[in-house]
Amino acid sequence: MSANLRNDLMNDYLKITKFAVQSYISGVEKMRIGFVSRANTKDNENHIINGFLDTETDQILSLTNFNKINAYEKFF
Repeated sequence: MSANLRNDLMNDYLKITKFAVQSYISGVEKMRIGFVSRANTKDNENHIINGFLDTETDQILSLTNFNKINAYEKFF
């Protein structure tokens, strides 16, 4: 797992967990996570794609310590 993903997991834990759980419940096996940054710090419309990471949905859920058994109860 890349350092960028670990850093984003710490900063946006709930958001990434929500996306992973939605993917898991809908039956998606792989997720593609993109990393972008602003082209200019003062411009909020233009971005640069830094890269992306293909990963298994189960791997993201294990990193977030999410219990798959309770997935349907907590999000629906």
